[in-house]
Amino acid sequence: MPASTLLANKADGFTIAQARLAGGRSDHDQRAISAVEWTLLIMVW
Repeated sequence: MPASTLLANKADGFTIAQARLAGGRSDHDQRAISAVEWTLLIMVW
């Protein structure tokens, strides 16, 4: 790949990918917690 087509430094690729994935991971966790809370609410109600 020509250096002229790079959007950032070659060494920054992993850091950029991890920053992009961080938001998605917490979103999945929040959905799972909400589902468990909702299920427990129905069981007790």
